[in-house]
Amino acid sequence: MHVEYIILANGAEAVNNHHYILGGGFDAIAAASVPATHARLAVAIKVSIPYEAMSAEHRLELSVVDQDERVVGQQFDVKFEAGRPAGMRSGDHQSLVLAFNFLNVQFDSYGPYSVVSRLDANEEGRSRFRVTEAAAPKPRA
Repeated sequence: MHVEYIILANGAEAVNNHHYILGGGFDAIAAASVPATHARLAVAIKVSIPYEAMSAEHRLELSVVDQDERVVGQQFDVKFEAGRPAGMRSGDHQSLVLAFNFLNVQFDSYGPYSVVSRLDANEEGRSRFRVTEAAAPKPRA
């Protein structure tokens, strides 16, 4: 079992095993000052589940961490089980498509952060981003 991708976005939904992503794929958040509160950090994630891992309970944990691996804000902890549909054979896999919204995330400093995913307590994916100082507006001439 592994994470195929993690996409950071302004908004994300998972419907009928498809992602609907708004403002996705960024790797920086600009803030005028710190601490800064980011209203919504959406995460689209796709997990590939091999035949051998189906019909068993699994756990997905998702968190935002700073450069020292300290958790920033809320965490998600989800249990799931993928059944084996008729006709599936050894070597086949299923995809699990999920979306999470971290709300009102407070970043205490500029610098590197990551969204980290763990499957059954093992790190399986990491999407890195930075909180940067927003450029001051240029005066009009």
